[in-house]
This record gives sequence, C-alpha cells and structure tokens, in this order.
Amino acid sequence: MVLPGWSCSAPPSAAAGRTVYETPYLWSDTLQPRRLMIIGDLQPTTWFEEKLLRRSQNDSVRDRMIERVVNEDPDLLLLLGDQVGVGEREDEWVKFDSLMAPICRHDIPTYAIMGNHDYGLLGSSGIEHCALRFPRVAVLPSLVLLADSVALVVVDSNLETLPDRLREHQEKRYREILKRLDRSPSIRGVIVASHHPPYTNADLPINPAVRETFVPPFMEAKKTLLFLSGHIHSYERFEIDGKTFVVSGGGGGPRRKVDTSAARPHTTDQYRRGIWRYHHYVDLQIRPEGIRGEVHMLLGEEFRLGDGFALRWNVK
Repeated sequence: MVLPGWSCSAPPSAAAGRTVYETPYLWSDTLQPRRLMIIGDLQPTTWFEEKLLRRSQNDSVRDRMIERVVNEDPDLLLLLGDQVGVGEREDEWVKFDSLMAPICRHDIPTYAIMGNHDYGLLGSSGIEHCALRFPRVAVLPSLVLLADSVALVVVDSNLETLPDRLREHQEKRYREILKRLDRSPSIRGVIVASHHPPYTNADLPINPAVRETFVPPFMEAKKTLLFLSGHIHSYERFEIDGKTFVVSGGGGGPRRKVDTSAARPHTTDQYRRGIWRYHHYVDLQIRPEGIRGEVHMLLGEEFRLGDGFALRWNVK
C-alpha cells in the first residue's frame, strides 16, 4: 500500500562521505507490521544521576525487556527514544549494540525515535551515532505504513535542539501528512509517535511547544486515534475528546513519580495506580475492529498485564 503522491522510500544514508556503519538493525519500508512491541527509554542511568541523585541503575530490567521481545517475536520493535544516556559518546552506543544483539540475531525489525539523551548533553552530535544505526531518524517527519491501512507518523519532539529550518519544515509537513491521510481512502487509522509527551502528570517539565505544535493537528484530524510518547520514566494514559495519549517510558531508565492528587495538572488520566509505576512495555496489535494495546509491567521477575485499551476506527 502506497499513498498517492507520497513516497515511502528510505532516506539517503547518514553515513555518506564517511566510513559506513554496517547496521545490523533490520528495517524495510515494505514490512507493514501488525503487531508492535513498544519500549521507551532503554537508557542507562547516567553517572550524575546514579552518584549524585542516587537513582537506580537498572541493567537487569533492560536485559529482561530485550529477552521478552525475542521471546514474543513481534513484527516490529518501536523504540520511543533515549536509547542511550549520553548520545555523543560512542561507547554508549556500543553498549546499546551489545544490549540489542539478541534482537539483531533474531532479525526482529526495529524502528527508533530520537530522544533528548540520544542527541547528547552538549548539543546534537549524538544524532550521527543514532542515524548510522537507524537512518530514518533524519527524516522529519517520517511516515510508516502498518498493516490493515494504519499509518504511523513519527515526529522529532526535540524542538529546542532542532534548527529553526528543520523545526518549521517538520511542523509544515506534519500538518500536510495528517491532512493527506484524512483524504486517503486507503487509510482508516493514524498513530502519532514522539519522544516527549504532550501531557504528563510526572515531576518533569516538558517544553509547552511540544503540545502546541503536535496536538492541535492531531485533534483536528479525523483518523488519528493514538499518540505515543516516552521520556517520562513511567506509564500514563490520557483520554481527550475520544483520542488516546499513552506515555510509555518504562524500558529501564530510573523511574519517576507521577502526581495522582486532585491538584494534578491533567485530570483526563485513565490510569491512576500509584505514584510509582513499574517498568513496562506496550504490546500494540492491529485488529479488524481497531487497535488493541496491552501494557505489560515487570513485577519482580515476571511480566504481568497492568493496563489495556481498545481503539476503534473513527472512519469506516
């Protein structure tokens, strides 16, 4: 399935003119996956966080996440950003490659989104390391066609890092793509994914431009159903005017507290189980009647179903 007037061809290699990294990460624009496993924030805890802020280092959690993906063998592994702790350091990406080696050995297709840690702490030099492994991170925004006439639109929410030219280009194309998908008779559902969430009740400030840029077109579009994001090392789910916003940052970064009080910023939250949520992943399945999401949380040594949601097509 190819939309009229839209090319899904792969972007030029980010390694042009330099030593080419022979990426082991499997990807093809023709995949059209039906089942996606979604993990946000696999990043190790940084030295500063661990030593000075006394936050936990969760290597065993990351190992269990990757082991689970291999055992479940999804059609696509979608990483919601912050694959590493310090993006400009090549040794961090080498450790990430080691963690992901079982995924590569089992030929599980993988798609990654740029997180703020992936860009790096001192600027944007980390994108070179990420783009050599996942070339599509350089495409703003990116369109991925899923099974059964579902489209995934991936945006870069690192708006403070992007040059003005790229930020403006992305916003314009984002709006154009959503309008084009609304008009396309071959598309019946749209998912948007970013690293930073437009809504959260966690104690971590989010640039308001993320919500101002991406939410109005999402809400105006007829076929948009789900907005996926990470960044917050916790799990949240919001329902706003019939559309679902899921925050999934439970891949192994140090957990963050979520406000559940009556004074919390956003009261449309549908999941309110505790201020500390377990590490987790989202199992997203495209079904004839719509999209089914299951959130599996790591309790001790076992994954257990912690939340679920069902989304039906807005347009028949």
